[in-house]
Amino acid sequence: MADVQGASGAPVLTTDNTNSSVTPQNDSTTEDRLKSLPTPIDRFRDQGKQDSSQIAVESTVLAGETQNNTDPIGQYPKGSFSGFIQDEGMNVLLRTLQSVGGAGQVLLGAGICYGSGSLACAAGVTIAAKGADNFQAGIRGTDSYSKQGIERITGSEQTATLIDAGIDLTISVGGLARNVPKINELGNPVKDLFIKMPSSYEAAYKQATSTGLVIEGASDAATIYGATK
Repeated sequence: MADVQGASGAPVLTTDNTNSSVTPQNDSTTEDRLKSLPTPIDRFRDQGKQDSSQIAVESTVLAGETQNNTDPIGQYPKGSFSGFIQDEGMNVLLRTLQSVGGAGQVLLGAGICYGSGSLACAAGVTIAAKGADNFQAGIRGTDSYSKQGIERITGSEQTATLIDAGIDLTISVGGLARNVPKINELGNPVKDLFIKMPSSYEAAYKQATSTGLVIEGASDAATIYGATK
């Protein structure tokens, strides 16, 4: 491309027919910016580091609060880890004693039905049914069906609890105090030939083992505790 003068002396812009090419220059600034952008792998790695750090911090806090005998979640009534152990331990103990006491009532009812006439057998079946109800309630950790029924009638949970506990205590005391045949030297129950002699009978607790009495007492104590707590 060259400038030439026209007839009037003014410059005239003329172009030649030669091809000219422009070579683009690399934009180093844009390339550097692209290189500095994080890749998906970099983002995943950074997120993993942040999650690990957060977990480590939370674990440290939880361990410290547990070691200091505090409740980090604050959901237990006594506000401490030991309170959780005490509450749950007592709950498991009460449920266990309820099941054991229920099993004892089943055996008591079966024994009454086996060793007596038809009238007493009806009472024995009732006692056995109450024991089975207590047994399943202790296993499941729920109220017994008898308590639920009493609550529907009275409309009061506290009243139902007291009445149901009273029934259990009456069965327990009655079972220990009832008269049973004495055991002879051969280990067999004494049987009168014609008439029942009062001297041939004694209270059932006299034949109970020490372990049995302890379990029965613990079951009664659990019943009283559950009714008054």
